[in-house]
Amino acid sequence: MKVGVFSVIDWNFLDQRPQVLAKKIAEWGHDVVYIEPFTKLTHWSAAAPHEWSNYEAQCWQISNVASGINVCKLLNLPAHKSIADLMPYNKNYESQNKAFIKSLELDLAIVVDPCIGVMLDELDIPYIYDHVDDTHLMNAVINEFWYKSQQYCEKNAMISMYIQPNIAARYGGLYLPNGIDKKQLDLPEAKDKIFDAGVLSAIADWFDLESVMKTKKKILIIGPMEQDVLDQYNHYRRNGGQNLTWLPRVTRRIGAHWLKRCKTAIVPFSDEHPVVDYVMPLKLVEYLYLGLPSVSYLNKGIENEFGDVTTFYSSIGWRGLPDLDTAIDIASSRTGESKKFIQLAEKFTWDNVLKPLEGLLQSAQGKDLSREIFQELCEQHIARSEIKLVSKL
Repeated sequence: MKVGVFSVIDWNFLDQRPQVLAKKIAEWGHDVVYIEPFTKLTHWSAAAPHEWSNYEAQCWQISNVASGINVCKLLNLPAHKSIADLMPYNKNYESQNKAFIKSLELDLAIVVDPCIGVMLDELDIPYIYDHVDDTHLMNAVINEFWYKSQQYCEKNAMISMYIQPNIAARYGGLYLPNGIDKKQLDLPEAKDKIFDAGVLSAIADWFDLESVMKTKKKILIIGPMEQDVLDQYNHYRRNGGQNLTWLPRVTRRIGAHWLKRCKTAIVPFSDEHPVVDYVMPLKLVEYLYLGLPSVSYLNKGIENEFGDVTTFYSSIGWRGLPDLDTAIDIASSRTGESKKFIQLAEKFTWDNVLKPLEGLLQSAQGKDLSREIFQELCEQHIARSEIKLVSKL
């Protein structure tokens, strides 16, 4: 089967869920085309003919990046507020994008970028919608456009996948949480714990940098801080204290080495940002597998899956939760529970998490797919997973 993965992040960005899906699908014997996101464009580059030519030259080209995996781009501008008035360019290239997708001869698509859903339907390509984030609630995007795109995909996809079990049950979809790669995390214990807490995360606008900067604890921050807008980066550079250490970007394995030098690990997201209600941070499972007592903001999905092994905090005192410093102190008292943390995290290996999808693709191969057939196959294969939840389809 030839499967297209329409992603929201570039292939070479931090190794996240879309790249893992592509690699695993290739391991299962399928051919994969990883379609990178609609490249950002500034007003300056749109106005400069040579810049636009360089942008156009990147598109509709296929390059092989791994066994069974090819990568390419479409020419389409993202629904970002900063270039909203440039989006009419997309109409000019719609026919070329369609022709290119058609030439890929895809049997199935996995859609992480919902903006592609309408085009796939017009091309009669069946697809699975992977609802990874509530992108329509992010500050930088044209919110109404993304919301309509997500709604369209949820209505028209063969099936939708969700990272929270309660949301999967509510909307009638497949619960497919984020997983971990144990090979990246199997590391010896560090001799010295030199940080009170560590965090491995992209420092996006929903990251609770304010609480981290207020803390008196010695904190290690690992992850890119300067992407999208520079507000977080500038705030950190102007106001970050001597108790904070920042590593801009490292591989997951090197990040895990550094986290082993921390007494606890944290997921500091802002209670007040609407996007975090749906997020199920992969990093939380990785922290648990490293045996680290973990502190996190609270949402229903995290509480349901990890409430017994996580200390919750709130930047605004929500539900009487402690602040970050107090929560780190509480978590530090749980260092003797590392075996319990690891045992739970081992349930969330990518191989376990993706068993339903693996079986689904194998059974779908060679079939004339309809929504009814696809959902029936999904129900047949969910029992293979150790993550046993699929809602009524």
